[in-house]
Amino acid sequence: MEKELFEAAKFVTDMAKRSSDLAKFDGVRRNPAIKTDSLEELYKGSRTKYLSDDDKFAIMIGNFFLSGENYQKYYVPAKKIMVKAVSE
Repeated sequence: MEKELFEAAKFVTDMAKRSSDLAKFDGVRRNPAIKTDSLEELYKGSRTKYLSDDDKFAIMIGNFFLSGENYQKYYVPAKKIMVKAVSE
């Protein structure tokens, strides 16, 4: 298998997993230091304060790969490549 193809597939699957994992982070349980009356402001404030730029990038790109038609276009083929690479 081509190294570039494997690396591209790994990037897609890794970003999708990381995005899914980070989507659960709301900052309330671990870092309740943001004081506000609005739940939206609480989420925005905690994610802005506690997530790195790399985390935010992973959320955006991962959600792109997992959304609508992009799921079939990018994620499904990448997952097939990863399964094939593991079996080789």
